[in-house]
Amino acid sequence: MNPMEFIIILDISGISIVLPDDIVSDEYTDWDTRLFALSMITVYLLVIDIIVLVGTYYFSHLI
Repeated sequence: MNPMEFIIILDISGISIVLPDDIVSDEYTDWDTRLFALSMITVYLLVIDIIVLVGTYYFSHLI
């Protein structure tokens, strides 16, 4: 399996974990809250990507 495919799958699952229903729904007109949520999601996904990249790098050298 390609590591990049794995990262994309993780990103999709991460978005579904991080996004609460109230942020996705149109009840929120407060853009500050929405932007904050999106920035937190971006940071979260970046951290996951870094962990996966480092993990796959070390794992490939382990074999």
